[in-house]
Parts: sequence; C-alpha cells; structure tokens
Amino acid sequence: MKILITGGTGSVGKILVPMLLDKNYDLTLTTRNEKKAISKNSGWADKVKFIETDYKMKGDWLKQVELNDVIINMMGANVFSRRWTMKRKSVLMDSRVEPTKLLIDTIKEVENKPSLFIQISGSEYPNSNDKEFHETDRLSDKFLGELMREWEKPIINLKNKDVRKIVFRMGPVIGYDWRNIERMFIPHKLFIGGKVGNGRQIYPWVHVKDFANIILWGIENEKVKGIINGVAPDKKSMIELAKIGGHILKRKTWTWAPGFGLRLVLGERADTILNGRAVNSNKLLDYGYKFLYPNAGLALIDILKK
Repeated sequence: MKILITGGTGSVGKILVPMLLDKNYDLTLTTRNEKKAISKNSGWADKVKFIETDYKMKGDWLKQVELNDVIINMMGANVFSRRWTMKRKSVLMDSRVEPTKLLIDTIKEVENKPSLFIQISGSEYPNSNDKEFHETDRLSDKFLGELMREWEKPIINLKNKDVRKIVFRMGPVIGYDWRNIERMFIPHKLFIGGKVGNGRQIYPWVHVKDFANIILWGIENEKVKGIINGVAPDKKSMIELAKIGGHILKRKTWTWAPGFGLRLVLGERADTILNGRAVNSNKLLDYGYKFLYPNAGLALIDILKK
C-alpha cells in the first residue's frame, strides 16, 4: 500500500513513519526542505521518498494524489512556537487550509482516487469542565476552534463514496519533545512546581505513540470513518497532572502560576493551558481502539523518565 503523508517530518512523524515502515508500507512525505528533513530523520530517511513542496501552489506534489492509496494530512505551521499576532494567525490558517483545499480539489479531479483520506485536527471544544464534548458538538469560537473548523471543512465537504474519510480530533500531545509538556514541568525541576490558573481545568491529552498508532489503526480498520476524538479516556485536571508529574520527578507540587502571568508571557496561547474541556473518547473506544497509554500516570512516566 502506498501512503502520502503531508507534514510528516515533525515530532509525530518521528513515531508514525517507523510504525508504517514496519508494516512495509511505501511512503512518500512532502516537505519544504528535503535536506533538513533528511538530517532530522536520518534513522529512516533513506527508506522513504521526499517531495519538496510549496504548499500554496499547485505543482508536482499534487501528482502524488492519484499515485497513493492513502493520504494522511498533517501539514501546518507550528501553533505554539510564536505569539499569535494577526500575521501569525494568518500563517497558521493559510498553511493548513489552502493546501488542504488543493488536495481535496485534486481528489475531485483525478480518475484514480485514494481509497482513504485521514485529516488530523484538534479537539478544540469550548471551555467547560461541566459538559463532556462529543464529535457532534461544535468546536470553540476562539481562534484554535476556528482554525480546526476551517482545516476540517474541505474534507467534510468531499462527497465521494469511494473515498473513506477520517477526521481525528487529537488532544494536546504528551510527547518527548513537545513544548506543552516541557513548559508544564520546568517549574517542578526548579522545585517550584504547582497548579496553573485555578488548576481545575480538564486537560484532554494523548500520548504521541497513541497519536501515531491511532492513525495506523485507522488505516488498517476499514469500518473506521467520520469525525473521531483522539484523546485518552483518563480525564485529568491540570492540578492532577501536575501532582502526578511532581511525584514522578520527586518534586513537590505547591506553588501557583496565576493566569494573568501566563497571559503576559504567552499572550492568547495561554488559553490552551488555562481553559479546560472534558472530551469524550467513547467513539474511538467503541470502534475497538486499545490505548497504549490509557492513563496519565503511564504516559507521564514514559515521557518524564526519558
């Protein structure tokens, strides 16, 4: 089986690509800089094909659409690396929405269509600890919710019974080089770990290995389709996660990082930490997915002990 992955050279790709290669899939990855992608992923770079891409323009990369059986669409500029100025928000939106439109338009045009299109999105539901959010619920009206809604729209509007469609709304990733986890536990390493904001906000999460494995599972299970929340079933508040991490690091969880301080440092990005949302994962579980890291303790031990 031939698979095209857009945006597959980052932190998730480091886990996903070896999983797919172990299954003997034939992989093509798009990248803005082939030399950089090869350098960052030297362990498997010689086993895949890279296509240099200008995502804003039609070109040779779109010819890959009819040459592959599966498309995994993860492309997009890093959400958390810079402050969300109006210019940055435009970059985040355009780097996701425009190339996705090009992919879907190409699928509509070509005779040999892929059998499966997997769209990666985010579980950016409104701020609420009281309501548990399902796939049928509307995403937030704040920036990230709007970003995910616009990113999903092209694939949702693809009406073709021959193309199986999956939209995985992934939770924030607990990963080995993920900035959210790094920032969350730096205070503990400095012996000043504590709650963030009021600490009661529910933090939906998924381990990076489950992130990748959910994609592989979606490819190999033909019954799986539609919008699916990709979050672990173990719902934890921010203070609960902080205490678990503190226990693993053998540090006390005793201080408080006020919300206004985080907003001064992070700007609007602070909402991703200060706002909570309980996201339901029953659809994923009902389809039969078995989590590698079903609870936060196991996930954080794996990450923080590295």
